[in-house]
Amino acid sequence: MELENKVCSFRSAERLKELGVKQESLFYWRKCIEKDRLPSIVYTKGKIISNDYWSAFTASELLNILPAHVNTQKNEPFNNFRIRLQQAILCESTEPLKCVKSHFINYYCDTTSSGENAWMERTLYDNQCHDVNICNALAKMLILLIEDGFIKCG
Repeated sequence: MELENKVCSFRSAERLKELGVKQESLFYWRKCIEKDRLPSIVYTKGKIISNDYWSAFTASELLNILPAHVNTQKNEPFNNFRIRLQQAILCESTEPLKCVKSHFINYYCDTTSSGENAWMERTLYDNQCHDVNICNALAKMLILLIEDGFIKCG
């Protein structure tokens, strides 16, 4: 497996840095000086404090940043949501059939309602964050939570 598949994408790393996520990671994205070249990943044993580097977060690092639960502070008792990660097959096309393993992430309400819709699960977001790279799926969720004010950075 390529290292690029074990860390979040450069685009996600850029957005997370813009949002103020602490830049501490085992790997970093570095923009190349030559304009034609794509950003590359560097390994470090220490913190890099430079505007030319972006944390290339691993799944483990992102899971440590993401909260296990979110309290929306409204619509009690349906205000507590817990993280759920799922892996499933996603069919991208039918002609020809192309299916890939994808990772889905959302927060699910820990309280159920009564009545005919009791079986319906409430989610924090209508659409789940998903990606074939688990790091990108986790990064997408982290970006949403920060943008919506559920996580404060800095």
